[in-house]
Amino acid sequence: MAMLDLNLQFCSNLAILGANVNSFVWDSLTGQMLTGTTFTPMPPNAIDGNTTYFGMDFGIGSSPGTPRIIGEVNTAFLSGTSLQVAFQGAPDNATAHANGLLASLVFVTHIETDPIPIAQLTLNTPLFSFSWPMRQFTTPVPRFFRLLFKPTGTFTAGTVSADVALQDVFSASTLPQFSSNFVAPH
Repeated sequence: MAMLDLNLQFCSNLAILGANVNSFVWDSLTGQMLTGTTFTPMPPNAIDGNTTYFGMDFGIGSSPGTPRIIGEVNTAFLSGTSLQVAFQGAPDNATAHANGLLASLVFVTHIETDPIPIAQLTLNTPLFSFSWPMRQFTTPVPRFFRLLFKPTGTFTAGTVSADVALQDVFSASTLPQFSSNFVAPH
């Protein structure tokens, strides 16, 4: 069981058909999922006074409490051959900072699944689950994050949802300790 936050949902029932499809883009500076084509550039002095562009080193990728990115199939896939999912990050840059367009960002893949065959893309099947990956030191520190769905062949049906899971199963043991509408599983 994982705790999910709708504000950190990369996609919900996103159709994956004949071409690469991007999820929403998470802006780590503002904490918002960007659903359009623009973002809000922030002046450098709003960050820390010394940094031109904000970036977030997202950790070592394996420690307890590291967020996980999880996805599942909402509608079974038909036709096509396989699906690959890539987690990508992009740093802010001068062009994007000037025009505020997501299209001006350069996304780099930090981790991706192997091709998942269509036989495994059935209704309510877990699609992928991986810890927030470690950034390679040769890549710039990203501000923006997204998922890229790469189909092989043309699917005639198939939808996915993907979220950031904030806690592992161990969070269930803490639920009875707080006043809330949650009930701990027995």
